Amino acid sequence: MHVILGSLLENSLQHYSIGFAGAIQMFCVQVCRCFDFLLAFHVTDLVHNSQFSCSKVVAVDSSLSVPVDADMLQQYQREIQIHTSFGEALAKEFARLGAKLILSARREAELERVKAGLSGKNAPNGVMILPMDLAAGEYAIEQAVQRAESFFGGSGVYYMVHNAAHERPKTSILETSEESLKATFDVNVLGTITLTRQLAPFMLKRGRGHFVVMSSAAGKTPAPGQAVYAASKHAVNGYFHTLRSELAQKGIKVTVVCPGPIETSTSPSLENTSMQKKALEKRVSVTRCVELTVIATTHGLKEVWISKQPVLAVMYVMQYIPSLGHHLMEKIGPKRLETVKQGGSAYGLHLLFGRSKKHT
Repeated sequence: MHVILGSLLENSLQHYSIGFAGAIQMFCVQVCRCFDFLLAFHVTDLVHNSQFSCSKVVAVDSSLSVPVDADMLQQYQREIQIHTSFGEALAKEFARLGAKLILSARREAELERVKAGLSGKNAPNGVMILPMDLAAGEYAIEQAVQRAESFFGGSGVYYMVHNAAHERPKTSILETSEESLKATFDVNVLGTITLTRQLAPFMLKRGRGHFVVMSSAAGKTPAPGQAVYAASKHAVNGYFHTLRSELAQKGIKVTVVCPGPIETSTSPSLENTSMQKKALEKRVSVTRCVELTVIATTHGLKEVWISKQPVLAVMYVMQYIPSLGHHLMEKIGPKRLETVKQGGSAYGLHLLFGRSKKHT
């Protein structure tokens, strides 16, 4: 299923009651599924209408895990994996919903800090810490998976949310170093694939498993200034869509989430509140992205786009009118590189129609 979760029509349903909006949502879901397409209108209503009570296990390794619905809860007490930072916000949401968690990343102290801040039915007592480095190689990752599978009585990992990401500052494709290339692919591609290869056999033995892959809009479109990062995300998208095609009939699900710009922090180059506000206007909040990711996962969606305009529009054009999309990106590319060097916004229609805007 091809799914786009964007800001379109989001505000139009906010003023209706949950019951009415919920009815609209369920009707639209059924209709849109017939066309292999879904728009998430108002996340509050979606969550309200989802069977999302959970006491499942979630493992986090710079990625994050997700709880399962009420029916699954009767048969399984599974684990889900996640990678931190954005993963921290996911961990908080899943803990709030009652999931059991396995938190995993390189820095154990940070994992302990995240664990201490979790609250929910199974937090913090139902939260395990599992230090792991995706760039450490196959043997280290294999050992980490073995430990994860042994937690909580050996019930096993059910959801694995890959959220690990290595990204350097935006730069020209000709200025990318060999070190940056290797570091990015070691984490974003090779480590992620190795972790998946080690975990998938356990899922297959149980006949159930769900990989949730935090990819990027850069994995769906050209991304001037982010060639290596975009290449890594295209690689991950290709791998997991292929994995689904091979293993779907054996109970393995895959949800690929492609967010656009996310409001994760304030740029140090922004000197005052008005500049900060302007810079964040076209970014999806972490909270909103987490909500839509959870919804996409629990609904078993195959691919999800989460972004505001104009990035969402670019993704539409590249998907459905690729020749036009590539033509536009050829015009945008040089301007985007120059704008980034000047401290300007890398996301905006000004890259196509107007002057670059500094400090945005």
